[in-house]
Amino acid sequence: MADSLLHKTESPLLDFKVEISEKPFTSSAGISFNKTVHVTFLDEYGKKIKTEDYGLGEAASVYEKIKNGETVNLNDCYIADFSLTDFRAAYTLPEREKVLLEKFSASNTFFDCDSTIDFSYAGFHGTKTIFESSVFANGFVNFNGADFWQGNVSFRRVKFGNGKLDFQYAKFGTGNVTFQYAHFGHGDVSFVNTDFGDGYVDFRSIVFGDGNIDFKYARFGKGDVSFEKTVFGKGKRDFKVVEFAGGKTDFRRVDFGEGDVSFEAVEFGTGRTSFWMSRFGSGFVNFETADFSLGETSFEKTEFNASRVNFNNSKAAGITFRSSILNSSFDFRFSQCTLLDLSDCILKNSLDLIPSENAVTIQTLNVSGVRNLGRIFIDWNQNKVKRLIFSQQNTTWREKANQFRLLKEEFHSTGQYDDEDKAYVRFKRCEQIADLQEAIKKNKANALWAYPEYGFKWLVFDQIGNYGTNPARVIISMFTVYTLFSFLYVLIPHYFDTAVLSGLDRSPITTFGESFYFSAITYLTVGYGDFSPIGFLRAVASFEAFMGLFLMAYFTVAFVRKILR
Repeated sequence: MADSLLHKTESPLLDFKVEISEKPFTSSAGISFNKTVHVTFLDEYGKKIKTEDYGLGEAASVYEKIKNGETVNLNDCYIADFSLTDFRAAYTLPEREKVLLEKFSASNTFFDCDSTIDFSYAGFHGTKTIFESSVFANGFVNFNGADFWQGNVSFRRVKFGNGKLDFQYAKFGTGNVTFQYAHFGHGDVSFVNTDFGDGYVDFRSIVFGDGNIDFKYARFGKGDVSFEKTVFGKGKRDFKVVEFAGGKTDFRRVDFGEGDVSFEAVEFGTGRTSFWMSRFGSGFVNFETADFSLGETSFEKTEFNASRVNFNNSKAAGITFRSSILNSSFDFRFSQCTLLDLSDCILKNSLDLIPSENAVTIQTLNVSGVRNLGRIFIDWNQNKVKRLIFSQQNTTWREKANQFRLLKEEFHSTGQYDDEDKAYVRFKRCEQIADLQEAIKKNKANALWAYPEYGFKWLVFDQIGNYGTNPARVIISMFTVYTLFSFLYVLIPHYFDTAVLSGLDRSPITTFGESFYFSAITYLTVGYGDFSPIGFLRAVASFEAFMGLFLMAYFTVAFVRKILR
């Protein structure tokens, strides 16, 4: 069958029945066997799924070939109780002595056992080692300490039973390693301290059962690593302290199941790391102290359903969760993070962004388009929110405005009212710039009114009182305006035929003291009648009276807003 058509994983090995007939069998490699083994594969109800025929092999004859250094070809063979431990015992070899398997091939082989299928401390020598489309029965499968040297290794489409699978301390070389489309049954699987070498490592489209899957301390070398479309069961997935060196690390479209997932202290190397469109279940997800700092990392369109997701003290360069569903409580207290992109996410729980020990760790934060149904724990000063947003390189002023608006609403809901005011001011300033740019972009002629409007809003709404958030600033503005008009009442008569006259002797005012007094009663709209303007100063005084009413109202709004909160 063409490789392009082999797109489905193997079905699980549930149960089987073995029958031996006297009929001769010839393998695909031309090797003749005296007897044929009929293996009937059964479903969970004991019903027949299919029947496969194999040549009946004997472990003793395989041991003899190994001893003589002959090529070991088990293609299309049924072999029971294969054990290198038994081989060592039979030939009085040390318990952990490396056993050389020359040009080993076991394509479409059925390994049956009473307890253990044992390849421990095997040394596979040749340009490639093949277990493709083989079946390992439900006992313990042991590749502990196996050395695959420099050739390619294929466990493609292998079907493992429900016993434990052990690849601890196994070593792969510079060749490619593939488990593509394999099914691992429901036993525990251990790749602890496995060295996968520098070739391409392929775990694409495989299925792990409900046992614990353990990759602790494993090492992946310079080649790319792919777990694309892999499905995990209910057990724990442990990638603690795994080292990914230079290639791309691909966890795209992975279903991590419902158990705990740990990537604690993992080093993700210089290649791109992707969890695109993956799904994490209800178990605890832990990336604490993980190192993403040498390459870009993507969790784009990923779904998180765990109660907690922990990135505490991890390091990241650019890490994106764009368009993800965040149903979990996230600890984003990185020890180092250049860019955290949460744009277009759906937040249903909480995000903790406040750095530990007052250390600012996230340099740029993108929350544009976030639909916030939960809580964001963030502090304006500790997180340096202004820099987080303004350091974005690829967002518009409108997008920056909306991010400040989002944080303003979040600060309000958590009672951080001072931070809310700061976010609101930044929101309005970015919004004004966005309105200006969009008006001019739509029609350059709009600049005739857009710039004056922008200038008016900048002066009146922003500079005078920070959009009603700063009553102290309004008071300063009030005194500034009052003082300016006081000087105008003295200076303007020197250049124009106008004056402010005394109500007693109709003499014009000449001192700054009288000017300040007239400005005060005009500004406060008291109007005692002891001074009155004539000529052009009537318009000036009227405008000052309006400014007084406006600024006093402005101050009242800003002050009451502060008091009520």
